[in-house]
Amino acid sequence: MTETRQQKRIRQILNQAEEAKDTSLRGHALKRATEHDVPRTLTAWEWEQWYTDNGKPEAHRPDEPESSSQPWWRRWLGLKPRASQPSHNNCVRSVNEDEEF
Repeated sequence: MTETRQQKRIRQILNQAEEAKDTSLRGHALKRATEHDVPRTLTAWEWEQWYTDNGKPEAHRPDEPESSSQPWWRRWLGLKPRASQPSHNNCVRSVNEDEEF
């Protein structure tokens, strides 16, 4: 990266001997490409490929599910768990529906 005249004057005034940092988009892209950190933003397909190549980091794994089977709003309101209902009550059509009518 070349240093502009203004940057050079500022560095001289402040007596800084450190190297100039590349803060351009190209510099950031090069830094991301050469470092092997976890990327911040990718498309769903790019994440899939990245996980295949590098594995899934701990930060991207879901937390352990809570032991409670209550919905969050029932826990938030402090309500007791409802008694579980048989799953056949949730069916749209019963097996013997035609015989009942």
